[in-house]
Amino acid sequence: PRVTGGYTHLAPAFVAAMITSSALLGQLWRHENQRLQYLWGVIEYVGAEYVRPEFCGEKIYSFIKDRYEYNYPEWKRWLQFKPISFLVVGVQTLLLMVLSFALYVQLQDALENPSYSNIVRLLLSSGLNVVLYCV
Repeated sequence: PRVTGGYTHLAPAFVAAMITSSALLGQLWRHENQRLQYLWGVIEYVGAEYVRPEFCGEKIYSFIKDRYEYNYPEWKRWLQFKPISFLVVGVQTLLLMVLSFALYVQLQDALENPSYSNIVRLLLSSGLNVVLYCV
């Protein structure tokens, strides 16, 4: 479909301006970071990595860093965070299903019952649309 309107002739100029400004912003951001690193004296800073005493990982040899490091297995991290995430997503999905079903039942009742006003029908249908399309 062809886009019509009063400002379609400005689209190429807008695109060029956005590309130029994003490239310029990237350069300015990098320059500002370098300036602050120089002012703060952290140009050649290497972060100190230490192992906390309560950390209980496996000691393995890293060929990249040429030293021994402690490694915590990925599956143990999954056990710590994933069940909670799945529980939260499951509860949200269940609540969304219950809410959409309740709105659907109310909308069906409002459409079949002539005592409901048009405003109530409109609110129920728009509420159902919000639940179904925006979530």
